[in-house]
Amino acid sequence: MPDLSLSQFFGLASCPWWLPPLALLLDLLLADPKRLPHPVQGIGWLAARLEGPARRAGHPLAAGGLVMGVLLCVTGGAVMALVNLPHGLGILAALYFSWSGLALGGLLREGAAALRVVERAAEDPGSLAEARNAVQMLVSRDTGAMDANDLCRSLAESVSENLNDAFVAPFFWLLLTGPVGLWLYKCASTMDSMWGYRNERWLLLGRAAARLDDVLAWIPARLTVLLMLMTARIARVFHAAFFANMSVPLPGWPGWGTVARQARLSASPNAGWPMAAAAWLFNGRTGGPTPYHGQMVQKPVMGPDQGRWTVAGTAALIRYARWTGITAGILGTVLFWSAGVP
Repeated sequence: MPDLSLSQFFGLASCPWWLPPLALLLDLLLADPKRLPHPVQGIGWLAARLEGPARRAGHPLAAGGLVMGVLLCVTGGAVMALVNLPHGLGILAALYFSWSGLALGGLLREGAAALRVVERAAEDPGSLAEARNAVQMLVSRDTGAMDANDLCRSLAESVSENLNDAFVAPFFWLLLTGPVGLWLYKCASTMDSMWGYRNERWLLLGRAAARLDDVLAWIPARLTVLLMLMTARIARVFHAAFFANMSVPLPGWPGWGTVARQARLSASPNAGWPMAAAAWLFNGRTGGPTPYHGQMVQKPVMGPDQGRWTVAGTAALIRYARWTGITAGILGTVLFWSAGVP
């Protein structure tokens, strides 16, 4: 009788215990090589080709759900076929899809590069236009009128939110379901970033993508807070030995209740969690008036009352995001070993 177990369906036979930590190591060291094609580009290309037929169908809510289903089938089927290739090709494919599905390395590099430009702008206002352009590449809000403090806040919000979206959530699904499950999540996340806007154009067509992404990222978003807090406490304990050149967070951690209450103020069921945690850990303050497409949007305020994102605080967040990834890698590997994964 054929093996129809969940592990075989998701390709976990191609996911030995060392695959997730090795994928994380490659991501931190190499990020995404610019010259290699990336699977997200393929998902985006197919989504763009299906938008026209979906809109002509006349039922945007159903059509959006159908497109989401087609993309999940194509993505999952392609990855499953490749990770089950014989003669060692499958394990190479699994390594590639595991590595390319994580984006922590790219997030850290791009965030740090943009912050260096913002730091120059804080000292030399003549560099402000360059700093605004650098941050604009990483955020969806309008940065054209922002000062250095606003740019730091924008970077901090982007890094903290994407710590979940670009790393913790895909790493969670990699650990749980292997490369196939990781790319099912990445497919939903990519579609949400393309179609999941709450405006007239996308509200119905992108609803399936937005809701699926909300569901798949729900647990990881809360795990992100736990990992950030664990990393901060580890740094505090071993500060003298390993973190002497780094400021230690936790200036006034208010407890889970306050973080959860503020996180729930966000329009997204998930984005507020890592942003609220980052604000409290690094004495920042997220939310407030934020310009989008020529309009000022009042986002919910999270963090301490007197908090403010500075260059130093944003730099600390980026450094600790790396250590949070390492904490997740070590913890995930231990859990893999404890579960008896081969």
